[in-house]
Amino acid sequence: MSVDLAPAADPAAPGVLTPGGYLISPAAARLAELGTPESTRRNRRSRADLFAAWCRDHGRIGTDDGALADYTAALVARQHPAETISSYVTTLVHLRSVSRHPVRADERELIQRIINARYLQEATDPAGDGDALQVTECTRANLLAMLATLDRGTVEGKRAALALTLAWYLGARSGEVPALALRDVSEVTAHYRDPATGRRVQRPGLLVLIRRSKTNPYGKATDRVRLLSQDDATCPVAALRAWVDVLIGQGADTAGPLLRRVKGGRLSTAGRPPKDPRRAGGVQDRWMRNLIADRAAAAGLTRELTAEERRLLSTREEERELAAAADAAEQDAIRVRRRLARRALRRRLDRYAGHSMRRGQNRDQGKRGVPLHITERHLRYVPGSRAAARYRVDLVDWDDNPTLPTG
Repeated sequence: MSVDLAPAADPAAPGVLTPGGYLISPAAARLAELGTPESTRRNRRSRADLFAAWCRDHGRIGTDDGALADYTAALVARQHPAETISSYVTTLVHLRSVSRHPVRADERELIQRIINARYLQEATDPAGDGDALQVTECTRANLLAMLATLDRGTVEGKRAALALTLAWYLGARSGEVPALALRDVSEVTAHYRDPATGRRVQRPGLLVLIRRSKTNPYGKATDRVRLLSQDDATCPVAALRAWVDVLIGQGADTAGPLLRRVKGGRLSTAGRPPKDPRRAGGVQDRWMRNLIADRAAAAGLTRELTAEERRLLSTREEERELAAAADAAEQDAIRVRRRLARRALRRRLDRYAGHSMRRGQNRDQGKRGVPLHITERHLRYVPGSRAAARYRVDLVDWDDNPTLPTG
């Protein structure tokens, strides 16, 4: 099932063997690998590994007719959400195709009916176990509370303030702010009509260039986003000025990333080198996610887990329980029980992560009456995005509710 490009079997034959069975040059193979987003490669490897493990456990051959349909049914039995199952199976069908073991048309139709049955289970499940889990939105008030936990007189505090304010006002995905280069964020003067007075006014603002994103993975175009200064602690312009003063004061390379690693109040290149050498000395995506979660906890927006809840979320604890199971059937039962319990726990918890900022900005714009198509452009959704619209489903305020009594 592997689709990795491999050296030719004959050492005398220069080149790399493709899944289609022909040779290409090593240079072409390297470019083809770079042309596939890392997240896509990672997802394919993970899903192929999970399928291979299931095949080993159940004595199946992954390329045999019916194996993928049975695996789909096994995912249903484990009570995975239908959307997750559909995404996994789509990847496996693709991998089968490029490895020259395409899934039969009638099996694909059978698989779809199995997934439809899971959708039906979810729609009629009173417990809502299949409902999609979403992170907690970070409201503007939440952002203020998180910023209040920072010591903005320190280098670390200035960096964190810029990261949080940019992430919220950009409605950024967790990887977008860490990927910014210093040259991607510039201060500008905004000219606009004041909605209160109707007069033309000027105000400091930022022009942010997002060169790659989920909807633009290859950087074929550059998204340009404008942010206005604010009159409180959430101002991204003030945060940028404070951070740039740090960079200038410590003689930072102006060609480097915007957010740099810091150790003991000094810019640092210590730590694991990034996969992209152009981001050397910069923070990584995980740092951004951890920052949001840590500041939310410091602001009292989340609570400490109990010892029992930590055991439930522990992969090591699950592995210990699986190792003590009598057979594969008991292992499957353990996985289902723990998964459902984890989902129930996560539904009860306030969870702040990278996407909290994006969800919060989307919903904040909805509450202020910003048209959806403007939100889509500002937050870099594809036009007509279901994800962009889904966040606004419940945004009719009680003051504006159309069912207010009129009698």
